[in-house]
Amino acid sequence: VVNSLYVGQEGAEVLAGWKGTVEEIDDGDAVILFEDIDEGRYVLRDDFGALIVRKSDPSLASSWNDNLVHAVESQQQQNDELRANNAALKMELDRLLALATPAPTPPA
Repeated sequence: VVNSLYVGQEGAEVLAGWKGTVEEIDDGDAVILFEDIDEGRYVLRDDFGALIVRKSDPSLASSWNDNLVHAVESQQQQNDELRANNAALKMELDRLLALATPAPTPPA
């Protein structure tokens, strides 16, 4: 875990530096079993950017880690698209604000 998630939510916290194994993926979200934690923690797909997946377990017939890697990559691509869209919108807003700003009037 790169960045802490759900801080202050007892029983749901996921803290930076934790290591674990993806147990299952359900509707794009994941249940992760972290080392030294008694039960799995639910991590929302929107928060996958706070995770680093190091490797898949080749012994698993259907690797949940592969699904998580795909979901993270998909989320990163969507974030990149949103950043580009936000930059274009900011440029348009700046242009419109410049047009709406009255020019100084010369002295008479």
